Formats: sequence, structure tokens, C-alpha cells
Amino acid sequence: IQSGARISTLQGARGAVASAMNIAYATQTSQGLASNVGITLNGISIAMLNGYPAAGGAGNVSNIYAAAGLSADYNTASAAAATIFIQVANAPTPGLCSFSYNAATAALPAQVGAVVTSGC
Repeated sequence: IQSGARISTLQGARGAVASAMNIAYATQTSQGLASNVGITLNGISIAMLNGYPAAGGAGNVSNIYAAAGLSADYNTASAAAATIFIQVANAPTPGLCSFSYNAATAALPAQVGAVVTSGC
């Protein structure tokens, strides 16, 4: 039952990050800002990259995490400058109870990866 609960909360967190990503994009677009100009969302400064929240670098991980309204129930790990992993903190294997957020490139929009549940 605990595994199922962790999977459900992870899926909710993924949805929250996807929503925050799209709201940030819409906010920047509606304000007519250049694609790499940061925005403020719910009082949180968010660095933007190619029209979407940046993933790596000082402060960027915590900003998208906060913009999505995630709690201390989740950890973040950075695999590269353009990718972060959001993990369920109390999972038996947090890295396998996670999903990724990949920053936008010049050619592709930001992406939220599939939920990995084998470690939940």
C-alpha cells in the first residue's frame, strides 16, 4: 500500500511540474519577454531558458520545485545542467521513484519525463 501511495504522489508531483512549466511559458509569452528573460511566478523568481524554466544552475532547481508547490516529501538530483530528477524522498530507492524535467533547447520545448516507479 505504501508503494501505491508513493506512486500516486509522484504522479501528482509530475503533473504539478508540468503545469508550472506551462504557466511559466505562458506568463513569459503574455508579457512579451525574450525567451531567456526570467519571470516571477507566485513571488518566486524563475530563470528561463528558451521560453521555459531552466533546469540546472544556481537556484534554478529549487525555483521550479517551489513554483510547482512541491513539499519536503521530494528530493531533487541534477544529472546535467539541463536535467533534474525529482524523487520521492522516503522511497526505498529514490532514484527509481522519480521523473525528470529537461530544460528546453533551441529546437525542443521543455519536457517532463515519464514516471519511474520500480523503486517506489
